[in-house]
Amino acid sequence: MKIPPREVVELMASRAYRMHHYVWHQVRNAWHLYIDEIKAEITRLGWHPPRPAFYEGNILALDNYSGEDFLYMHR
Repeated sequence: MKIPPREVVELMASRAYRMHHYVWHQVRNAWHLYIDEIKAEITRLGWHPPRPAFYEGNILALDNYSGEDFLYMHR
């Protein structure tokens, strides 16, 4: 296994990056639970997930390529 450059490790270990990662997961995974006003505010901030992980009714989205988004986020 190749070890990533020190700068990459430091970036991914930073508090800001870890918070970004957490918020990305939170918004993507809970989008279907947010009320419309919260969705509108998140969208205004540019954080609208293009392919949320769940459909309304808490149904896991297996056909909308959200898994691909997950893989790219964790590249």
